[in-house]
Amino acid sequence: MAGTVVGLGALALLGAFTLPLAVAVALGAPLGDLLESMVKRGVEVKDSASWLAGAGGLLDRLDSLLLALAFALVLGW
Repeated sequence: MAGTVVGLGALALLGAFTLPLAVAVALGAPLGDLLESMVKRGVEVKDSASWLAGAGGLLDRLDSLLLALAFALVLGW
């Protein structure tokens, strides 16, 4: 919830707040994180890479962004 509020606030501060982009951030970011966590649990690994180990790996830093971007493209941002 807090990540969604911060993401929408960042869009507003950057002057990029549009309904499709807001929906992409509000839905895509949490779903991307959940999807990546589900994949990692399925293969029984804690970190998705040795780079940034302990923080979940590099993919954990980008998972929300990747699905939010995909949603933004589909919604016609």
